[in-house]
Amino acid sequence: MIRITMVMLLGMIVSAPVMRSAGSAPILFEDVELLASDGNAKDRFGNAVALDGDVLVISRNNASEPHEEGAAYVLERDSEGTWVEVAILSDPDPDDIDYFGYSAAVDGDLIVVGATIDNERTVEGGAAYVFERQPTGAWVASGKLFGSGATDSTTFGYSVGVSRETVVVGARQHDQLGKNAGAAFVFERTEAGTWFEAAKLLASDGREEDHLGTAVAIEGDTIVVGATGVDDQGSASGAAYVFERLDGVWTETAKLLASDCHTGCNVGFSVTVDGDIVALGAPGQDDQGPSSGAAYVFRRDAGGGWRQTAKLLSPDGRGFDKFAWVSVDGDSLVVGSNAGKTAPGVNSGTADLFRLLGGTTWAHVARLFPSDAGNLDQFGEVLAIDGDAVAIGARLHDHLGQDSGSVYVYSLTEARIDLRLGTSAIRAGEDLRVEIRMESRNAETAPGTLHLWIEDAAGVVVASRRTPLTWRQGHELRREEVLRIPEGTPPGEYRVLGGVERMRLGLAAAGRSFRVVAGPSAQAPAR
Repeated sequence: MIRITMVMLLGMIVSAPVMRSAGSAPILFEDVELLASDGNAKDRFGNAVALDGDVLVISRNNASEPHEEGAAYVLERDSEGTWVEVAILSDPDPDDIDYFGYSAAVDGDLIVVGATIDNERTVEGGAAYVFERQPTGAWVASGKLFGSGATDSTTFGYSVGVSRETVVVGARQHDQLGKNAGAAFVFERTEAGTWFEAAKLLASDGREEDHLGTAVAIEGDTIVVGATGVDDQGSASGAAYVFERLDGVWTETAKLLASDCHTGCNVGFSVTVDGDIVALGAPGQDDQGPSSGAAYVFRRDAGGGWRQTAKLLSPDGRGFDKFAWVSVDGDSLVVGSNAGKTAPGVNSGTADLFRLLGGTTWAHVARLFPSDAGNLDQFGEVLAIDGDAVAIGARLHDHLGQDSGSVYVYSLTEARIDLRLGTSAIRAGEDLRVEIRMESRNAETAPGTLHLWIEDAAGVVVASRRTPLTWRQGHELRREEVLRIPEGTPPGEYRVLGGVERMRLGLAAAGRSFRVVAGPSAQAPAR
């Protein structure tokens, strides 16, 4: 699997956990918009998306024909980089409206699809289906999963995750610890190929209306489960629980609470994990207005403990944006806002890409944007990042009829950039000279744009400029750019950041620190 890489030729000194650059970071348009081959109005194609390497799963759970049954579409990326639909997975034993396709996950040769109101064991208790890719390339159903102790309306399958031979399924209305306390179920496969329930995950302090299982994520021996109804910081402030497989036993090892949540914050509405990084979405966080949303990043330390290292806000957030859908891969994190402001669409949704520049500093490096945004599309409500691709659903987009839905895929191929400053201190009104070194590793020649901007310690942009570029394979560009420090800029710590946007071909980012001083400029070496 190709990984996104962002190479800094020199180390960087960073001083703030979060950097925002509203209006300065590049806008990245999609490489392709994907539609269902049999799409119709009201399908809501893009209700869930899952991505692993060259396999993309897109579900719909409100199809127009027949009987409003859902489906999951499997697309594979060919050698030319084109996403090709190779299978449509349907409910193996449909029963009117099972909500097959409510959730989806993929890892390697396994796909899991949730059906939250399947009726086989209990009334609208839910189920999850496992599909496996055969040596012929065909995807075949290989198991139907149910949780033990299920009751009516458990919503088993509300969320799903898969990693290697382990599947986790959320049931946010499971009642073992009280009405709607919730649970998550772990399934493993025997050597004979059958699936069995290996563990039922319950919160050690679980109680009614916690809704454990609202979201799940798994990687290897780590599972993260969101519980939006937890009341530790106020009613429904939310939390997430970490479970780890220790000597073969799944054990709760941490409860993650956001540093500043409050009543209705709903932390854990969306969760993601990769390596030692976990991110939690909180749609009810209100720093930028009611339900503007936030994403909280946690990191596992050498001792196995978890601590919050960053809080991310939308660069231009406002009330009711719900900046809260999260997906992380390596040093890249995507956060979606299903009501983020766009043009020309009204509240059609947005997504933002952040990169870990070093330590705990996450820089906002791009706004991901649909080229044909429409009113209330709900773009950004579901998303996934893996390797060099990001997939974002817009289930109410109208390309094939009202609410037919679509999914946009963004390519993030490799590039690198380094910035060097001629001085570490400068006066207001003077020119800051920035030496830039850039390299493209893409096989094509393509136009792009270099973005440079200066931020103060609060992330406010004080100067910026954009310069057109032409990228060539293996071609290293070296150039000097000049940014004027505006008159009246107060003394203090500042950063100059650079973003290379190659539109459909990817981007990279880097940054350097300097000081604005009141007296003569110090010609000390730049940091």
